[in-house]
Amino acid sequence: MKTDLCFLIAGKIGSYWDPFLTYTVFLHFKVLPIVLSRKIYYDRSRIHAEGSNKMINFYWYPKCTTCKRADAWLKENNIAVNKIDLIQETPTADELKAFWKNSGLPIRRFFNTSGIKYRELGLKDKVDQMSEDEAFTLLASDGMLIKRPLTTDGSKVTLGFKESEFESNWK
Repeated sequence: MKTDLCFLIAGKIGSYWDPFLTYTVFLHFKVLPIVLSRKIYYDRSRIHAEGSNKMINFYWYPKCTTCKRADAWLKENNIAVNKIDLIQETPTADELKAFWKNSGLPIRRFFNTSGIKYRELGLKDKVDQMSEDEAFTLLASDGMLIKRPLTTDGSKVTLGFKESEFESNWK
């Protein structure tokens, strides 16, 4: 028998959270409080977005201005995400294939077509001739080839940052 222990936190927690909001933290996801100077801090990456049972993974490149704008929008809208550096922790070919299937987008959309690596490798004409496996293996080989930010909860996927898409998918 599985028992869930939940507790509510009200007020400001850390610099990311807004005052007067209440968040539910689930102990069975191993979110544990750390008490520092009478303030309670939580590992934000383990807290789910409000109204969602799924963790939102935000694959980004911290130096990318589009990623920074997307991150600012997520913070502004109090949406907790698990930030993953796309270059340090590039998704595997299998993960990318799952994201692609969930997105319903063409494979070409997963490539960062404005990136230097994309142009250096001359992929403009090659992507359409690649098999799925070849495309995902290539994407998994270098995070700079992947369109960013890539945001997913396991069932929904957004590529890049368009406020209207984030509004309809993540708010």
